[in-house]
Amino acid sequence: MLGEWEALAHAAYREYPTGVQLLDVVMGEMGRRSVPFEYVHGLLRGMHTDIDGPRFATLDELRGYCHDVASVVGLWLTELFGVHDRWTLDRAAQLGGAMQLTNIARDVGEAWRRGRMYLPPSMLDEYGVTTQMIEKVQRGSACRRDLPDLRSPRALRKVLCNVKLQRAARRPANGLARLPQDERARAADRHPARSADPARQSPHL
Repeated sequence: MLGEWEALAHAAYREYPTGVQLLDVVMGEMGRRSVPFEYVHGLLRGMHTDIDGPRFATLDELRGYCHDVASVVGLWLTELFGVHDRWTLDRAAQLGGAMQLTNIARDVGEAWRRGRMYLPPSMLDEYGVTTQMIEKVQRGSACRRDLPDLRSPRALRKVLCNVKLQRAARRPANGLARLPQDERARAADRHPARSADPARQSPHL
């Protein structure tokens, strides 16, 4: 199914009608604005990973997944706004990855209920967490306060620091300044400066 969508997306990107209006509009605009089609490849690669059931042996593998499902979205939109310089694109990718890692660290239990575990075994070991512990918490047969908390600010910052994204997560305004003025105002409204540190702002921590 994803392969079929990729073929249709590539046709629409080259402005061949596909019969799917939304695809024709979105991909056609992407092509006209010279946004690399590689971003579509990356997003579909991330979808494949989710379908197969994500398991990552290392933080580098997790970082690759975050790039595919989140960083490419920031890159895609930034170039769609007409901004193509490497400095801004790097920050768009870093911020997208940091936001995805924040979600992963926050939602360990929810992901487990869906049969998924995004955090690599090495990190679980570092904080003394086992999958049996997570299972007990989800069944309500373990007391949460007696278990290590992967969602703590210290643990979350560890994830972000290990992939060199924490500074980017704290300074989104650097990249916003490079966007066109009308888009800059909209983005600033959606992402005020006070939310720049995900470890401090998450209501789940």
